[in-house]
Amino acid sequence: MTALIYKNGRLMVSELPTPIPEPGEALIRVLQAGICNTDLEIMAGYLGFEGVLGHEFVGVVEQDHGAGLVGKRVVGEINLPCYRCERCLSGLSNHCSSMRALGMRQKDGCFAEYLTLPVTNLHVVSDRISNDEAVFVEPAAAAVRIAEQHHLRPSEPVLVLGDGKLGLCVALVLDALGLEVEVLGRNPEKLARLHEFGVGTYCVSREDGAVLAYHPGGGGSEAGPERRLRDIPVVVEVTGSQSGLETAMKYLRPEGKLILKSTVAGAAALNLSPAVVNELQLLGSRCGPFEPVLRLMERGRLSLSGLISKKFSLLEGEEAFAQAQERGVLKVVLHNE
Repeated sequence: MTALIYKNGRLMVSELPTPIPEPGEALIRVLQAGICNTDLEIMAGYLGFEGVLGHEFVGVVEQDHGAGLVGKRVVGEINLPCYRCERCLSGLSNHCSSMRALGMRQKDGCFAEYLTLPVTNLHVVSDRISNDEAVFVEPAAAAVRIAEQHHLRPSEPVLVLGDGKLGLCVALVLDALGLEVEVLGRNPEKLARLHEFGVGTYCVSREDGAVLAYHPGGGGSEAGPERRLRDIPVVVEVTGSQSGLETAMKYLRPEGKLILKSTVAGAAALNLSPAVVNELQLLGSRCGPFEPVLRLMERGRLSLSGLISKKFSLLEGEEAFAQAQERGVLKVVLHNE
């Protein structure tokens, strides 16, 4: 099969043997796969992974050892716990001490014609959900996890810090869940995507760093937005940058929740004194449940396909990754359809 692999510091299209599913696993033909910031960070040294990249996908089951899924479209959870270690046995299988993860840790990913996953990781996709929507289920589930894990109240304003692929996805998912969401970013073109959904946005000026209320085709006052963005009870940091955490602390009210979604290669010097003085809660959040996202999509309450900037064939994988790193680009998708 054709696959896009990362090895010895290089990304390349290569031919690999088609994987053979083990008992309890399914063989899945990949239809679409999305490039996310984590894939780019892996290429910068995050996790030290080598092999087939990719973990956001929709595909069709071709073999399943009698599980009744052959021919069905599916999406798949990316974590593969051992279910034997102390953490797994104590109910913390999401933090398995021997965790494998699709396209990230000891498990080849979805930037290939085929992949294997345990049948228990798979979720059938309704005919009412397009492939362009289904390819977003994994990152959208990570956004649902924020509300589920940290008990966000609909009456609590939430500021999403970052207007990249995951930042916009997080904002739209939290908005679909009924939360009061606003986004602070740096790219007017990306922020414009949110206005049709009624999500409020603010833009950091490229000239002097001032914060402006942003509306398509216009700007806003500087002082008003700065005052409005102070003392926010919940800030979700999705900048994908080393400076994001420190920036986020600036907008939180005392005893506020700072929810971290960025995964960044490398380390950064950080002043945590504001977290101590203001008694902030620093909370991590990772992967989430697929079923709520599939219900939202099936009922027409969540649409993310508009975040796709461009599609490439698997053979154009190197070009696709170059495009994904360009300023202003949102989701880049590899397809085998």
